[in-house]
Amino acid sequence: MKQYFMVLLGLMITLNAQTMLINDRVVNDPIIRNNNPRTLLDRNEKIPVRILEISNMEDLSEGVIIENSWSGSYSQRYLFVCPDSMYLDSSNWNYWSYFNQCMAEYAVEEMNLQLSYLPNVSAEIFELVSYERIFDPVNYDSPDGHTMLSQYHADSTINTSGSLNIIITNSMANNLLGTTYLYQDAVDQNGAILIVESEHTPIVIIHELGHVLGFPHLLEDSEQITFAGETISIDAISGPNCEPNYMSSWIDDNCSFPDPNAVKNGDMNGDGIMDLVSASSRRIGSSGKFAWHEGNEMGDFTHHLISYTPDAYLVEIGDIDLDGDLDFATAASDIFDSNGHFSWYENDGAGVFTEHILSENHPGASSIKIIDLDGDGDIDLVCGSKGDSNITLLINDGIETFTEQNITPSQGDVFDVTIGDINGDGNLDLIVVGSEYVKTLSWFESNGSGSFTEHLVSDHAKVAAIPIDMDGDDDLDIVSFGDRLTLFYNDGNGVFAESLELGWGWDVGYYNPKELSIIDIDGDSDVDIMAAYMNGVALFRQDAGNLFSPDSIYSGADINNSLPVQMNDDNHWDIIVSEHDAYHIDNDNDLFWLEGDGTNSWEIEHGITEMLKLSLNTSQHGAVFGEILNSWLDYHYNFLNINDASIPGRYKLFQNHPNPFNPITTLQYDLPEDVNVKIMIYDLMGREVKTLVNNQLSAGYKSVSWNAKNNLGQPVSAGMYLYRISAGDFQSVKKMVLLK
Repeated sequence: MKQYFMVLLGLMITLNAQTMLINDRVVNDPIIRNNNPRTLLDRNEKIPVRILEISNMEDLSEGVIIENSWSGSYSQRYLFVCPDSMYLDSSNWNYWSYFNQCMAEYAVEEMNLQLSYLPNVSAEIFELVSYERIFDPVNYDSPDGHTMLSQYHADSTINTSGSLNIIITNSMANNLLGTTYLYQDAVDQNGAILIVESEHTPIVIIHELGHVLGFPHLLEDSEQITFAGETISIDAISGPNCEPNYMSSWIDDNCSFPDPNAVKNGDMNGDGIMDLVSASSRRIGSSGKFAWHEGNEMGDFTHHLISYTPDAYLVEIGDIDLDGDLDFATAASDIFDSNGHFSWYENDGAGVFTEHILSENHPGASSIKIIDLDGDGDIDLVCGSKGDSNITLLINDGIETFTEQNITPSQGDVFDVTIGDINGDGNLDLIVVGSEYVKTLSWFESNGSGSFTEHLVSDHAKVAAIPIDMDGDDDLDIVSFGDRLTLFYNDGNGVFAESLELGWGWDVGYYNPKELSIIDIDGDSDVDIMAAYMNGVALFRQDAGNLFSPDSIYSGADINNSLPVQMNDDNHWDIIVSEHDAYHIDNDNDLFWLEGDGTNSWEIEHGITEMLKLSLNTSQHGAVFGEILNSWLDYHYNFLNINDASIPGRYKLFQNHPNPFNPITTLQYDLPEDVNVKIMIYDLMGREVKTLVNNQLSAGYKSVSWNAKNNLGQPVSAGMYLYRISAGDFQSVKKMVLLK
């Protein structure tokens, strides 16, 4: 641990020294040396952005159709953000888009938002002043971005002084995403002009803006050319760099895990620390992968790509070969249920996995469970596939050779299969529930010799079913989604004549059920039900009268599942959420966990695989980026001073600086209005260490220092601490590390 802290400290010292070098060399800017005129903006003004789109059609009122899109036909950055940007080509069922005013506004808003995540950077830097199209059939499909931009650089109507000029093209040859023509002033004759594709406009603009500031690709061993016209070095991050950021070169597929479909937890490398395994994909035949997220003592994760699987959908963890380490089984299928297969990944004990494909040609593979189904002492797999409506039993012979047995229900499809002894005869039976489109719940009675008899429970249940003794009579009842959450009572013989409606997602505004978990989450000795819906996660808490009342835990978009697990050492249940929403602007996490405080509150959110690219690998890199950005803005625009008397536009808590620290660090925060403020320091057990602020403060840019002492004035020990701000309805929590 000490060695880890020393590495972080060394990186911090190196980067801070480099930042000082940048500031020292500002006076050597060639623009100053050559006495070139510069435009200075008023301190309270935003930097004007002009976005110009290249068109190959003379009618500039028409949109520009994407023809050679790098990301294919799905313009996911703008779905639902700019709904008028899409149209459907029904001849091949592809979606196409073109850039427009809405996209230009969104791009600039996203630039401001992402840059505001950097330490001490304003929430509003740029503003869109104009969007227009240029008729240029030659450069519309140019294979050479620099040659193209050199022509525009000489055109004063395009490269206007005083603006950040951004050129958009929708059909770049050679998959060219972005080009920065000059790493110089954006406001004089050497304007910084960028060229990007429309789907990735916010991402690429910020990447190219990083080059304007002088940042290299962090995955390359290269020197940094600063805006000051001098050259310094920043240590490259060795690849693969699996903390995605805007300065990666580009964003390596090994290091990006968007669109999570499922996640499970277990200690995959035997180090005593919980890890995660995830399946992520758009499920349209691209970008799919299974990944191992290795946990550490700091509560962070190192991400490892296990395999590319285009339609990765589901994971289940267990020791399949009984060698003492955890393997995992998978289901892969696309959203159209036109293909699918089942696999298991053998763990060598150190987190190196080998795939074994067990059964192919199962369209819509949607369920997999790890269990000794036949009671012979080795591990079998029970699978379901809704595309072909099959239950697939993969029976292990003891040396991981699996014999396949398929069962086709007479009613419904097979979305999920679970296992339990329903009639109490000592044999494991199968509980099968249909999809949201084919709503059936059945159980398949085992005779102990591999044969199963089908019994219908309900024709109105879907997505998930969990066998559990809810009424305490020693037989397994079944909880499933229907239009409502429903409990089906077992009479002991596998007859489910009685049922009870437990609650409805609509009671808290949630719909389209995804996954169930049953757990005593509030510690009152009776079980509660956690239900994931497409737009939120609800907790149905059981009261003393065995009634369930729903509470909203998290509201989102395109949620696929939730997983209750204890992520830290505070003995409180936390919740992992998988979410596909690429446009959740206030929280750019795909896979994250909500921290429980033991009082049925899950307000604090921790990213696992953040989409936030400006993390720049470490908080130190992010701090340096922010300092360089501020220096650049202040130098070229006389803009953005953290001590400015102007009022910030929103609440914000910044990362402490320096971090790690010894023994003093500064916490900065923004208050857009007069408010009562409380800033507290906690240890990882949640115990209060120090109250830094607890009074009414006026609006403005604020800061407070901590000298690593507790409320009694005693020095605290080295380690990780949390600091939390409460200001009105605003709350935020961040981590910091004290070195000794």
